[in-house]
Amino acid sequence: MENTLAQVADLIPTHSAPYNLSGIAEMRKPGKIRVFLADDHAVVREGTRRILEWERDMEVVGEAADGEEAIRLVAALRPDVVLMDIAMPKVNGVKATQEIKATCPATAVLVLSAYDDDAYLFAVLEAGAAGYMLKNARGSELVEAIRAITRGESVLHPVVAAKVLRRLAGTPAVIAYRMNALTS
Repeated sequence: MENTLAQVADLIPTHSAPYNLSGIAEMRKPGKIRVFLADDHAVVREGTRRILEWERDMEVVGEAADGEEAIRLVAALRPDVVLMDIAMPKVNGVKATQEIKATCPATAVLVLSAYDDDAYLFAVLEAGAAGYMLKNARGSELVEAIRAITRGESVLHPVVAAKVLRRLAGTPAVIAYRMNALTS
């Protein structure tokens, strides 16, 4: 019995096993939003996958536990949306987002992170992320954010949106606009 289980276990690929991905991007189901999960915490990937599996218009097409693996697999799989964590081993989410947007401009990146730190937030938005959600969001909010991103909309968690607005309120262009509005 132990030998049989060991033999079967050897046949099961792990997420870091080399994949033969030629032609896999063409295996699209009509009408489905193809989502890729990039997070170094397996429990987050598993929970997110379970939430998305309930949605008829979504399918999880791949996962990565680090940014390097995410870059490689997204280039091969060409998903519609990547759910990207910020703090990951090998390559962080900011650099992974930048690389993915350079090689797959049609793929939208939606950050899903526990961090709302300004440095991470603005760096990943500048790298090309289409949205930023915090991990305290409800599953239904995440699902709606994915749908919005695929419609070409940008999505920001309310805490993140407040930070973006505060920063923009102090930019020279906004200050000049306010001054012109007040003097005319």
